Amino acid sequence: MKGKMFYASAGFGMCLLMAVAFGFGRMNTEMQTALAQSPGGSAGNTTVVLGELHRGAFPVVVVDSVDDSILLYEADISSTRWKLELKNARTFRYDKQIREFNTEPEISRVRQLLSRDQ
Repeated sequence: MKGKMFYASAGFGMCLLMAVAFGFGRMNTEMQTALAQSPGGSAGNTTVVLGELHRGAFPVVVVDSVDDSILLYEADISSTRWKLELKNARTFRYDKQIREFNTEPEISRVRQLLSRDQ
């Protein structure tokens, strides 16, 4: 049953993504700007986040927590024929296993500070 729920959730998330992108082409500028600045939404294991409208296009980020994947689309609504284009796709399954990468302060330094304050 869990697999069926995932596909329904992912399908709903993709339908939401398509509906949002399609609807953008039919909205006036104020409505487009307001929706593009909204945080997005989620359905089951799929989350859709809309970025800020800039020069007639906005990023659409889809995060699938079951597949540990992230997809980046660009929705271009600058002309009468809107376009939704996949820009990047990546799994973050292995990224989650890295304890520390390109961060400041380092985790060991935070632990050191916390132990000193106790």
